[in-house]
Amino acid sequence: MQTGDIPLERRDALIVPLFKKGNRSASCNYRPVSLTSVVCKVMERIVKDNIVDHLHEYNIMKGSQHGFTRGRLYLTNLLEFFEEVYEKID
Repeated sequence: MQTGDIPLERRDALIVPLFKKGNRSASCNYRPVSLTSVVCKVMERIVKDNIVDHLHEYNIMKGSQHGFTRGRLYLTNLLEFFEEVYEKID
């Protein structure tokens, strides 16, 4: 972490198809998923959490930001949008 270098064996990922829905013989019904090192996943999470915490602490993120925000999902974003639309219509 101090050097900023990631060993080659940690960079490699195994790409596997994950079935979504529909006909299992159609390739468009699968999405690729990267299986990477657990160590790298943990480090990604630590870095992401620190960046998000920094953005919140210094009020850099807008209140309308829902992605990558704890407790806020696309559904809350959609509900806020519809609430604003209904207010404008009224």
